[in-house]
Amino acid sequence: MNSICREYSNYFIKGDYNKASIVMTKALKICENNYEKSYCYSQRATAEARNGNYTLAKKDYTNSLAMNSFNWQGYCYRGFIYQILRDYERAYSDFNNAVTISANPKSFLYRAKFLKKCLHKREESFQDLLEAISILNKKAKKRDLKEHELKLRGVCYMNIKRYKLAIDDLTSAIDLGIENNYLNSDYYMSRSYCYYKQDQFEKANNDIKKAKELNPHDVSAHIIKGKIYYKQKQYIDSIIEFIQAIKSNPNQHTSYYYRSKSYLALNYLVLSKQDLEKSLSLNPHYYKAEYLLNTCNRLYQKS
Repeated sequence: MNSICREYSNYFIKGDYNKASIVMTKALKICENNYEKSYCYSQRATAEARNGNYTLAKKDYTNSLAMNSFNWQGYCYRGFIYQILRDYERAYSDFNNAVTISANPKSFLYRAKFLKKCLHKREESFQDLLEAISILNKKAKKRDLKEHELKLRGVCYMNIKRYKLAIDDLTSAIDLGIENNYLNSDYYMSRSYCYYKQDQFEKANNDIKKAKELNPHDVSAHIIKGKIYYKQKQYIDSIIEFIQAIKSNPNQHTSYYYRSKSYLALNYLVLSKQDLEKSLSLNPHYYKAEYLLNTCNRLYQKS
């Protein structure tokens, strides 16, 4: 089983999710107990989700949870799928189950993001983020936080817009990750976003380069780089980055929204309208796109 898991990881890291899914299908045939089956279903679901096969992913996560109903992470991951499928009632139920099963700071973070993004419950989201930070601060009083815990607290700070604190935690996480040979592109991308929000574009770009070295398929690298170009009023370069992001993941509604802003800055009203309509078709509750589309329509009528 260990060799199969390594094979899966190699394909997954390379972005070959089809082969990663096939490996887990083979693994399911040799599983010796429900724990192993639960793990394999969950891993195959993750690969299918990356391929955009959300219905298959939902089915596999459900099978995984049927064999291990105390897996709080499984509820979170299925919650993400329900979120993508816009079944917010079931998504909310899954995130609540995850928090109930395990008062893990990560489960609070995931629910916080969902509450803000999908249900627009900003105050409840804020409370969940504070709860996650509180749990991690209590751990920090007893022992040094591990790299993934520092990264998690940094992301929580990032989500409440405390970017300096976020950068401090993420830098410590990266330093520990390098020391312990435990690091992935998310660490650099999270810090890059914080640098971007503070207009430290050179540092943000340096982190993007490092993230790409670890994972050339990271879509968020194109999104943040596109945002940086937009802030620098390099609208053509911004559009090119979002084109790459959309090619990598055509179901990411925010990519269309941010590309539309660059089109609008260049006065390409029709292209901007098309991107905003596409963004809203993928997420009808995305109020930023709805607001900008109204603005775009007014400008179009005057032209």
